[in-house]
Amino acid sequence: MQNVCKYKDWNISYSTYGKRGKTGILLIHGASSDRRIWEQLANLASDSSFLISYDLLGHGESEKPQTTYGVEVWIENVERLVNHLELENVVLVAHSFGVLIAKEFYSRHPHLTKAMVIVDGALKQVLSEPIYQWMKTTLDRPDYEDYMKSLNAHSQTFCLKKKHSDLINDGVLNTPKHVLKGQLESMRNKEESDVLIKCPVLAIYTDSHEWNSEVEAYLRKHVLDLDLHVWQDTSHFVMLEKPKEMWELLQDFLGNRNLSVLTY
Repeated sequence: MQNVCKYKDWNISYSTYGKRGKTGILLIHGASSDRRIWEQLANLASDSSFLISYDLLGHGESEKPQTTYGVEVWIENVERLVNHLELENVVLVAHSFGVLIAKEFYSRHPHLTKAMVIVDGALKQVLSEPIYQWMKTTLDRPDYEDYMKSLNAHSQTFCLKKKHSDLINDGVLNTPKHVLKGQLESMRNKEESDVLIKCPVLAIYTDSHEWNSEVEAYLRKHVLDLDLHVWQDTSHFVMLEKPKEMWELLQDFLGNRNLSVLTY
């Protein structure tokens, strides 16, 4: 079911799946994406759990105002949504850049966070000056849309179906430049905090550029209860390629820790 909730004067668009309960599995997409990436997973899980996917402000069907963008704003989106749905606790499932949002939400509201699922995103993301300059130059290109289509086509693996690649491209091209530029500046200027995460964490990584020994070392140092999986020959968009396997892994993770999210 599609709904909206108010964040300040703007609409945040979200969808719910399953029977509504006081515990929700909250699905957080990354930058230049939208909530549609979670649809397959949410439909599989809806028979037994209450799930919420939403579009970050500036993405998808949420409003895209000319305002300040960055992690702070998107944490407030989560806070508003949790209050709007009157949730008593949440399992945060976050992809890519969304992992930063989940981490910062946990740092503010550890009592609300029942567990966290990291999907192919670094718990600490440092924006180097060369990457910043490349992204800034890319956003200023007059042929930005054509360039991004070409870049995405080159980067997508054989693992993804065409409809999923098209969905990813659509998310990128539908995210306005002013949103991406705001995110870029916020990441450059943000002093990222080191947070010790005490709730259970399931981490699913692919054997790609997101995964390396530094990422693993940081995870093991800052997560007390870590269930780590690295999947081979899988794209960055795990939930599109392997929704059934991901849901089964999430069920096992929660069940092994007696963290019930069942609503049936």
